[in-house]
Amino acid sequence: MSSSQHAVSALWLIEQSYAATPPRIIDMRKMAAFEASGHIVPGARWHDHENIESWASEYQPGDELIVYCVHGHEVSQNTTAKLCSLGYNARFVEGGIAAYEEAGGKVDPAGSGE
Repeated sequence: MSSSQHAVSALWLIEQSYAATPPRIIDMRKMAAFEASGHIVPGARWHDHENIESWASEYQPGDELIVYCVHGHEVSQNTTAKLCSLGYNARFVEGGIAAYEEAGGKVDPAGSGE
């Protein structure tokens, strides 16, 4: 899998937040980073990247899943590859939540999402 084929930009994610049917957004930051930040992309759900099999069935294979971590590197790219191997339509945010916020994406306090 070429990582560029499964990447979306932070601006794309911001635009999609206004879509009639926004994609399902998954926060894959390691627990320590998630807790330290205190915020999350609106509508996102945090899941443990080390236990994909335990939560992946919450989503339908046809769902568009957008994964992000802090900087869009190892955690989100590996999670995207695993989800794709399980038959999901998954992509990751280039630059992670850091790029999303830098591009002007709004965030909610952690714990206010789904």
